[in-house]
Amino acid sequence: MQHDRTSRFSFERVSGPWLFAGFLVVHSCTQWLSDNFFFATETIATVWPGSGLVLVVLLASRYRQWWFLMAAVLVSGAITDLAIYPRGISFFLLSAGAELVAGIVGAFLLRRFLASSLDMGSLRDVVGLVALGGLIPTALGACFGSAGATLTHP
Repeated sequence: MQHDRTSRFSFERVSGPWLFAGFLVVHSCTQWLSDNFFFATETIATVWPGSGLVLVVLLASRYRQWWFLMAAVLVSGAITDLAIYPRGISFFLLSAGAELVAGIVGAFLLRRFLASSLDMGSLRDVVGLVALGGLIPTALGACFGSAGATLTHP
């Protein structure tokens, strides 16, 4: 059976408001999942799938769609951080900022240096994904996250 290219899903064909709404729902679910792995006695989250989701969706979408995705992350963060777990506006802004910085930097670096070769066919692709998509963006996001934790939970 031959697969028609038009029958496959593509983020590029989704309009901005629908992309915003869909990503808002999915990202809110991942934040809820992450909060279930967050222990009240600790100041770090052991698992944060929303970050990886942001990176993957940014990689799969066009640059002009990034604004809708970033807005969805901010609204999703506002829903969880301000409504469900009221910690204050400064924690929300730094938490959402950390996630956005990590996702945007990771997606930009992967597109810039491994643009067409994300098929994991070589060691270069794997090392590039780990370094450019994992280590560098996570370190930058951790700077924002730790600043948020320090400023809001002295």
